[in-house]
Amino acid sequence: MKHAGYELVRRRCRLIVAVDASADRQFDFGDLGNAIRKCGTDLHVEIEIKVGQIDLQQQSEFSQAHCVTGSIRYDKVDKGAKPGTLLYIKPSLLGTEFADLLNYRKTNKGFPHQSTSDQWFDETQFEAYRVLGYQIGKEVLEHAVDDVAKNKLKGQDIAALCEALHAIWNRVGEDTAVARKPADALIQYRGLSDRRKPGASPANDRRGGEPRRKG
Repeated sequence: MKHAGYELVRRRCRLIVAVDASADRQFDFGDLGNAIRKCGTDLHVEIEIKVGQIDLQQQSEFSQAHCVTGSIRYDKVDKGAKPGTLLYIKPSLLGTEFADLLNYRKTNKGFPHQSTSDQWFDETQFEAYRVLGYQIGKEVLEHAVDDVAKNKLKGQDIAALCEALHAIWNRVGEDTAVARKPADALIQYRGLSDRRKPGASPANDRRGGEPRRKG
């Protein structure tokens, strides 16, 4: 996000997907903060984004979500421009992961933010990051992409995808006394759009389709 994101904003990209894989065990969001400041100072483009649902919840080692969406305010700089969308993804745990990932976390407290100076992952460590990355990517994008594809005759529509991402991920935990899980936001969004397949379960979809792992 720190350097690549800056260039994408400069080029006025409508949708920017940023994966923050820095070793940020304290969830300080340093790279994101630096990128926002640079875009504002150098390019005069403001980025409005709230990361509270990714941050560790109070008295917990888990987050509410792996991602948030924000607005890139091109419209404040370029006359007639529309705001862009930033989909910000950060490695995190929700507490709903399979036992192998939670076990790895319990025995390796730095996961999933172990030092990037360690480039010699053993098989268990590599597999833990691979599985988490697969689950995050599937959960973050699958439902929004599917819903857009079902309602477009030709290809994908970036504006519709941005709208779907905002609708899903800006609802997690909003104005509720009890923190909601991402699956609840998916159910609410898909219920409003009335596109959900009969009998389909977003919560179950999150867990399906994984590559077979070694026993």
